[in-house]
Amino acid sequence: MSTFDQVIDRRDTRSLKWTRYGRDVLPLWVADMDFPAPEPVLQALHSAVDHGVFGYELPTRKLGETVAARMEKLYGWKDEVSSNAVEVYVHGLRKKLENPQFVERAKPEVVAQARQRIAELEERRAKVKATLDELGRLLESGEAGTRPYAAVTVDDGYRDAYDLALPTFRRLGIPAAFFVVTDLVGSREVPLHDRLYYQLARGYAREGRVPRAMWHALDRIDVPPAKRLRLHRALNPFDALQALLESVTQAEARAIAERLEVEAPFPAAVAERFCCADWSMVRAMAEAGMTVGSHTRTHVFLNRERHATVTDQTSGSRRRLEAELGRPVAHFAYPAGQFNPSAVKAVSAAGYRFAYTACRHILPAHARLTIPRKLLWERSCVAADGSFSPSVMNAQVSGLYDLVNPPCALDHGTILRPMLASACC
Repeated sequence: MSTFDQVIDRRDTRSLKWTRYGRDVLPLWVADMDFPAPEPVLQALHSAVDHGVFGYELPTRKLGETVAARMEKLYGWKDEVSSNAVEVYVHGLRKKLENPQFVERAKPEVVAQARQRIAELEERRAKVKATLDELGRLLESGEAGTRPYAAVTVDDGYRDAYDLALPTFRRLGIPAAFFVVTDLVGSREVPLHDRLYYQLARGYAREGRVPRAMWHALDRIDVPPAKRLRLHRALNPFDALQALLESVTQAEARAIAERLEVEAPFPAAVAERFCCADWSMVRAMAEAGMTVGSHTRTHVFLNRERHATVTDQTSGSRRRLEAELGRPVAHFAYPAGQFNPSAVKAVSAAGYRFAYTACRHILPAHARLTIPRKLLWERSCVAADGSFSPSVMNAQVSGLYDLVNPPCALDHGTILRPMLASACC
């Protein structure tokens, strides 16, 4: 009998995945599979148990080499391997080095090694983090591919970007970028996509599908059968929202929302959570050293609109930002990553130097106006227990999950390329 044919019952064994759900659920976790550990691992564990004494051990150089080789293979992360014990508890020493009594008692060589390693880590971190302006210069000079760089972006300009994200970035020393929807800045209007998502979520909760009222609203719009089929097949409100917004113009989407809100208005009690920052907050972001860029005037999908609308959305938002901030605006982010060659040309004509998408498609003639980003949604970097996982985030940013997830299926009129720089939004 092979390992794959052996059934091991793990119920009532304190197994997290077998106790979290009901007995009628079959949990198919990836990191926790129901296969026995390899025999060499079991033998090593038995040997340690038979010895009878457990305590702290120094990491072997072979362990470091194995981990480093795997990190390089999976994520392209190459680092030196050291068997020095300082490597193991360097983060703990950071706190201890602030304690004069510890420094007096510790061996001088240990303190010196710890301080040197901490300085090296800080220098590396300072070089890896980049503003969008710095990243742009690297792309223009051709140096972006010489080492990994990370630029963090936040889209839409919600109020919580100012209340929560900005203080966090300042505390961590992260030079982030905020892309704002200029017509929504300082308004009390809930973004259109949030209004539509509320209607779809309400419909799925009540009917288990796209609500009938949505179909009645769509009957007034000439939506091709193929796009209606995609909306019909949507398994959840988010997929349905994407299918809807990729099928209609923003004016049509607004008409649909207004028709549905006659029966079910957006709850006033929660509308405050979806409001955008005001101009004083946006200026505070810029004054704090953050990049502020354009996300159009009304969060419109540029590949769904006429040329006049696209021009107004790109040029108008840049003019408003520069007037409010008193500084040039060079960066633009396509709402939902939606673009086509006409939209890219309009962004170029509006005077932007750099523009960011949400997939790996590019226009070779406008490579700096189709810079890819890695979208990180809520809970996209958490472990099985719900805590933040650096390993999951590394896999996300490095594109490891792109190997198993379907690529962007939209026809941007472009070619596909590997990631040059990753940004989180």
